[in-house]
Amino acid sequence: MAQQANIGELLSMLDSPVLSVRDDVTAVFKENLTSDRGPMLVNTLVDYYLETNSQPVLHILTTLQEPHDKVTAGT
Repeated sequence: MAQQANIGELLSMLDSPVLSVRDDVTAVFKENLTSDRGPMLVNTLVDYYLETNSQPVLHILTTLQEPHDKVTAGT
């Protein structure tokens, strides 16, 4: 899926040493999280964080808002 490749590219850009790139990519993720209520993007971010310990990803995850901030049993 082309979108998956795009997400992988954006994830790697989150760790860019260029602050403006990081800010732009963070904004894209936050916008997508606002419009997409499904868990796939959040799960991808969690997986990426667990693999890389990326601080920008941690920041995105710790500032999630409803409905993404809820944990449901069995997930």
